[in-house]
Amino acid sequence: MQIQLKLGGELKRYGSNGLQEFEAEGALTVAAVLDRLGIGTDVDQVLVIVNDEIVPPGEHAGFELKDQDRLAVMPQLKGG
Repeated sequence: MQIQLKLGGELKRYGSNGLQEFEAEGALTVAAVLDRLGIGTDVDQVLVIVNDEIVPPGEHAGFELKDQDRLAVMPQLKGG
């Protein structure tokens, strides 16, 4: 399975220049990708988008990715 992964803002430090192909064997969840990248502990601080749809933090563990999905992980915007 191949996923297109885009990391935004300060999260680019977890990947190669912010955009990369991510390959895996078998089923893969959003939470598993975040863990592999080392972002898993900061899940409440990131916005996850799969194929232009936001995936809420409570759904990361159960959201299975499919071959050729586009996964974007961005820092949460904070307003004030």
